[in-house]
Amino acid sequence: ILPPLLLIMPESWSKQKIKEEKKNDYLIHLSDFILKFRSSIILFFVIISSISIYLSTQNEVNSDPVKYFEEGTQIKKDYYLAKDHFHGLRGLDIEIDSKKPDGIKDPNFLKTVEAFFNELLEDKENLVQISSVLTIIKKMNKNITSGNDKDYIIPESREQIAELLMLYSFGLPQGLGLDNYVSIDNRYLKFRLRWTLETTKEAVKKHNYIYKIAKKYGLSIRTGGYFPIYSKVNELVVESFLKSMTMAIIFVSFIILLVFRDIKLSLLAMLPNVLPLTMGAAFMSINNIYIDIGTSIVSAICLGIAVDDTIHFITHFQLNKAKYKDSKIALHETFTSTGKALILTTVLLVVGFGSFIMADFLPNHYFGILCAIVLTFALITDLLFLPAILIKKPTKSP
Repeated sequence: ILPPLLLIMPESWSKQKIKEEKKNDYLIHLSDFILKFRSSIILFFVIISSISIYLSTQNEVNSDPVKYFEEGTQIKKDYYLAKDHFHGLRGLDIEIDSKKPDGIKDPNFLKTVEAFFNELLEDKENLVQISSVLTIIKKMNKNITSGNDKDYIIPESREQIAELLMLYSFGLPQGLGLDNYVSIDNRYLKFRLRWTLETTKEAVKKHNYIYKIAKKYGLSIRTGGYFPIYSKVNELVVESFLKSMTMAIIFVSFIILLVFRDIKLSLLAMLPNVLPLTMGAAFMSINNIYIDIGTSIVSAICLGIAVDDTIHFITHFQLNKAKYKDSKIALHETFTSTGKALILTTVLLVVGFGSFIMADFLPNHYFGILCAIVLTFALITDLLFLPAILIKKPTKSP
């Protein structure tokens, strides 16, 4: 559609635009600056890139879903209400296998589980509650035996435990049972562990610690619930993102190689596309922004946009160099014909994506910030670093 529209535009409009393009002296000055300080520009970007790569390695794969929402939003108010009055909503569902039917009625097994619980609850700062059938058994034993705290213990015989569980079940409303605490065949013991941990990194560390303690007591456990699902999804998304980005960089390099038929050029062309991503990652590291489901998609989007600008610049530079047989003239012509388009499109994209900065939902907020920063870095590298590495050495025009 665009070519015929341009053809029917008034001729004066076209001439006027051409004159305006030729008046872009600031781009000519920029190309002269690059020719004069080529080595210094390359050295500067090498230093900045090295620092960015180091900082990007300090990033953490982590997230806190509650912090996705600003203070004062209804969902955050509800969360804090539950946290203050009901020991919070976060935690872990754990299932312990007694390895035989009716195994949960074995006093030795229950005492081992109790010792396991007691060691877990030594972390009073993070673990706030364990809901399990052990509490029911000990409370029933206390009430039926003497009512004294000394009888708040696990009975010594299997028969006593079975009787206490049956008596408790009789006192429940019709249709309810101990299904939330034990399996139907009384082989598996289920309990809910509540904690105050907020980030997935802290929770994963505690999760692994729980398995370690269970192994110490010879208990076979399985975990489930909201936390393992979310943390695993977050881990898989970031892991697949890293694989996808690696594959994308390789495939894009291969396509550029097919187009320009120059291995060195295809490798050099990827540098201005990858460097802005490392700079964006460095910004995340400095500002303690985690790599999570929301921030991981920024690099994929920005890579696709940055590659377009790089290909435009390289294509015009190669054509102008073949036409004028001179790097300086080719660079001047490329800047006057392509430079303004790159600047204009980047400004529009930065403004467009940057509008997400006003979002209340933090993943969208960070998405806007990171896209704007990475695309700005991409423009700078395309206008400074890319020409510097494309030109082998400054040449004088005939």
